[in-house]
This record gives sequence, structure tokens and C-alpha cells, in this order.
Amino acid sequence: MQAVILCAGVGSRLRPLTDFVPKCLVEVGGKPILEWQLTALLENNIKDIVVVVGYKGEQVRRFIEAHFTEFAIQIIDNSEYAATNNMYSLYLAEQYLKGGFVLLNGDVVFDASIIKALRESSYGDAIAVDTGVFNEESMKIVIERGLIVDISKQIPRGRASGVSIDLYKLSDRGRQRLFQEVRRMVEGEGDRNQWTEVAIQQMLTKGMQVHPVEIEGKAWIEIDDYNDLEQAEMLFNPKARTLRTKEVFFLDGDGTMYIGDKSLPGAIELTKRLRDQQKVFYLLSNNSSRSKEEYLAKLGAMGLEIKEDEIITSTDLTVQYLKKKGYRSVYALGTPSFERELLENGIDVVQENPQAVVLGFDKTLTYMKIKTAALLIQKGIPFIATHADKVCPTQEGFVPDAGAIIELLRSATGTAPIVLGKPNKDMVLLKLEEIGIPPARAVIVGDRLYTDILMGQKAGIDTVCVLSGETSWSQIEMSETKPDMVLRSLESLLGLLCNRGVETE
Repeated sequence: MQAVILCAGVGSRLRPLTDFVPKCLVEVGGKPILEWQLTALLENNIKDIVVVVGYKGEQVRRFIEAHFTEFAIQIIDNSEYAATNNMYSLYLAEQYLKGGFVLLNGDVVFDASIIKALRESSYGDAIAVDTGVFNEESMKIVIERGLIVDISKQIPRGRASGVSIDLYKLSDRGRQRLFQEVRRMVEGEGDRNQWTEVAIQQMLTKGMQVHPVEIEGKAWIEIDDYNDLEQAEMLFNPKARTLRTKEVFFLDGDGTMYIGDKSLPGAIELTKRLRDQQKVFYLLSNNSSRSKEEYLAKLGAMGLEIKEDEIITSTDLTVQYLKKKGYRSVYALGTPSFERELLENGIDVVQENPQAVVLGFDKTLTYMKIKTAALLIQKGIPFIATHADKVCPTQEGFVPDAGAIIELLRSATGTAPIVLGKPNKDMVLLKLEEIGIPPARAVIVGDRLYTDILMGQKAGIDTVCVLSGETSWSQIEMSETKPDMVLRSLESLLGLLCNRGVETE
């Protein structure tokens, strides 16, 4: 049996993500949609495949050539993808089909067992159907006396028997009748901007017997927008099934749990849920502008019940490092709170003859501080930074953080600092060692790829990137630093911990 995958479309509702990759190469659980589909076909011994590409088709071609050499894949280019619909893409594939085939749209992720059910069904012509489901975006179907008698997006709820998941099996006779309708519309009527389902609907109207293959309870999702993409992560990313088994949660602060002085949706409920489940959790913050005492006041005002020993800051790691190196006097670029924390930990803040220059998130920065630091660094005084976040999210927008100040001093002195906060893996590994929990039983939840997620990779800890702060889905797609899981908010994470949106194994 052959298969046809139609993936020429733009996927405009996933922009700006699809400005960089075609929709079929958008990743779900770390794998492109097309890879999910081709793997499912291979598992069911379907290796003779036609893929119709269009938008960014060369990317699809390169992906297939790099990853699926075991397939006999014919790639067809629909150069008129912007002015046509998927029926025209199917029309272009006819000459490569010799008999019965399976038809897929290139934006559906599904359990491979659905292909098995279709292929092993005794029906020559069949549609994979999830009965009892109604979705405005999906193709609805009507079943009468065991046969599908109608298929359309316009079928109302009261008449619909369920939805098609855009997986079709056609016998050799079914193929011939389908393409009769396709050619009639494309060649006879000059209509190249229709859904394939319009031709299938015409077949049904003319008495073609097509049977439903029930797939109730099997995982599938058609990905049209970011809601669908997140749901796909929750359904198909294997990491979603392990989240509730984690014992330690490292939760980033700025951009993840709160922005400015306002907690983000789901943050308060998440901490309560973790306590109810007897999970250990820590708030991680690279922001060294506040003391622990100030953090407690800030968090309390937002309704976040977090204890002092559940807060880990980049200042903590900086103090440990300074003591380990034997540095007892430093020139500090930091807030009064930062200087006070150093002093309380036995580190003197001096203006002359320091043993190190220490840079924090200095909201009291002046040109004189920058000048003094630059001259000291040029004399060979060790340069240390609490963290390297480029920006800090606030309710007004993103503002320059320590990373931006680092770049200023690096440009002036030619010297890069030793960075002690995230992505330094010690920020989490030292705590795990202290409480006797291995990295495999922990998870990091954050909003930055180059700090939170990179730290997790270095530490061997699973990572969840939430899109409530600095990072967007398109940035993840283009980055070499990939989180294990992507969720749009803490509310989604809370849903998984409460067993909403994903089945357990």
C-alpha cells in the first residue's frame, strides 16, 4: 500500500513560527510533525510514499533526505501552493499512485496504531473517525446505517456523528472514483482552491460506500494554531507523562512565576498544588538586586507562600564562590541590598585594592561605577558576574539586566566575566546534593533558553519552557538549546500535574 502526505500549505495561524519553518516541520515533543507521520507509516510497513510540498518545500526535501533514506519517497512540488488548496496538491500526486493508498494531511499528529487500524480494517474505503467528538475546526462526518454519508466542516452539531481526523484509506476502486471527482473539479471546472474532502463528499453523494474506523480513545490532534500545538505537546511529548513523578521542582522567578510585582496566572495555585503533592520546590532567581528578605516581602505581597530556604539566588552562588576562592574584599556593581548581602556573609565591599570585581543587577548603576570597574578589570583584577540575563521582564516591558552591563564592560575591557548564576549547573546540583535527590528526579521550569533551559541541559535535569516571559515558540524552533517540553503558561503545567490534558501511562 502507498501513502500520500499533503503538506504544501503555509500554516499562517502559526506565524511567526512558520515564517522560519513549514508547518509540517513544526516540532511536537522534539520531533517535526512530518517525522511523527513518516515514523507511523514505517511502523506499519508502508514505505512507498508521495509527499506534496509547497511553502518552504526545499526544507522539507532536505529533512526527508537526511532522515528517511529507508523510504521510497517521491517528493512533488506544488509551486502554486499560495493560490491553491490541498485538493490540487492531491491532483498532482495522481500519476504516482498505482492502487489503494492512505491519505494524510501534513498537520496531524496521531498514534501509530490508528494507521494499523485503518490498514487492517476489512473495509476497502474507510475514514478514521472519532465519534461523539465535535470540533468547529475539524471535518465533521455523518454516519447512517454504518456508512459515512456526509463529510464537511459545515455539518452542525446536532447532525454530526463525530469528526474525521484527516486519515483516509482508499481501495484501488476508491482511488479511481476519488480522482474522477478531483479531475472534474480541477480540470473541468477550473477550481483548484478546494479541500480534498469536497471531492470525497461528492463520492459519498453519488453512492460510494465508505466506512468509519472508530479510533475513540487513541491520541490525535490536528494542529492549526498555538492552542493545538500546546495540546499536542501535552498529548505526545513523553516528558508530559513523567512530570507528576518528579520530586523536585526548580521554578524560575522573573518571567515564569511573576513579572514585576504581579504573579503570573497559575503561580499561586502551582505552589499550593506542589505542597499538597508533597513535592520539594525552590524559587530560582538570577536577579541579584534584592536580598532574601526583600524577596520574601515581594513574594508575600503577590500571594506566593514561599519560605526563605526555598529561595535560591545567584547571590547565594556568588558568595559561595568568593569564599571558596578566598576573596574577602570586592568592588561591587550592585544595589545596596546586594552589597548588604555580601557584607552579611563576610565579604567586604571596598573602593580600593579589591580582590575581585563583582557585577550584579545594579539598578543604581552610574558611569563612575562603570569607569572604576573597567579600570580595575584592565589591571587584571578577577571579573565575576552573578548572572548574565540580558534583560529583565517588567510590567512595562523588558529592561537591561546584568547581561547588558556585562557586554558594556566586555566591549570596554576585552574581558569576559566568570558567570555564577544560571546557566551554571551548580545553582541546582549543589542543592540536589544537599537534599540527596538525583537530577533525574528533578525538573526545571523557566522562560529563558540561555539560562534556565541551558542550565538544565548542563545538569542533566529535564526542562519545561513556559512562554510567559522572554522566549517565543519561534525562538525555540530556531535555537540549538531545546527544552524537553514547551508550555504556554504555568496554568498548562498545573493542568498536567492535576492530570488534565494528558493520559497517564
